[in-house]
Amino acid sequence: MNGITALHVAGGAIALAAGSVAILVRKGRGMHAAAGTGFCLAMFVLGLTASLLAPLKSPPESPVGGIVVCYFVATAWMAARRRSGAPGPIENVACAFAVAIGAAIIGRGFALAFAPPGQFAGPPGPGALFALGGVCLFAGLLDLRWILRRTQSATQRISRHLWRMCFAFFMATGSFFSDSRTCCRPRCAARRCCSYSRSRRSPRCCSGCCACATRALHRAPAAPLCLSRNDHGPVSRFSFRPAAP
Repeated sequence: MNGITALHVAGGAIALAAGSVAILVRKGRGMHAAAGTGFCLAMFVLGLTASLLAPLKSPPESPVGGIVVCYFVATAWMAARRRSGAPGPIENVACAFAVAIGAAIIGRGFALAFAPPGQFAGPPGPGALFALGGVCLFAGLLDLRWILRRTQSATQRISRHLWRMCFAFFMATGSFFSDSRTCCRPRCAARRCCSYSRSRRSPRCCSGCCACATRALHRAPAAPLCLSRNDHGPVSRFSFRPAAP
């Protein structure tokens, strides 16, 4: 999976750079069109690789988020390209997908909201599911409105292109910063846990290390825990003991 992960990171970086250029330059010109095309291609790579990597995480996550990103990018790109204002077969399929996936996400949010405590662990929470499902359902209903009317004005076409591209860019940016923070947290916690004071030669509290604290709670759940070692040599064995008050 290292190759897919590298492709995912590269796609996200290119999408952020190309999206920033497309937002800043003058609209309707060649630079905007080139940056927008690069943004769309990078977002497709980002969404597809995210859908492949999400089930492999621990705990596993849903691949729906990456597919939703591809939906918004595809419909926004088609809105810019389809200058006639008439919907096509792609819009019909996209409408059915958005309505179905939006309803499914909202249903999942209600299941989490009314579930007994502790039945479902980890993100996303009901609020995030309601927000994402509501946006997907709203976009699907707008697609349905366009399909039933069979036409849209130039202003409606530009509005459709703009808000969908911006929402996809928002999802890419939020995913970048949230994933970076999540990836850095275990390393920082382990560094705090396994570092020792050079002057006092005493271990520091490892309450910030989730893995160590989880293993230690099975042995002494009522006391704060610290990591100890043999001071006469390198760390060869880790043991957990209650911290001094």
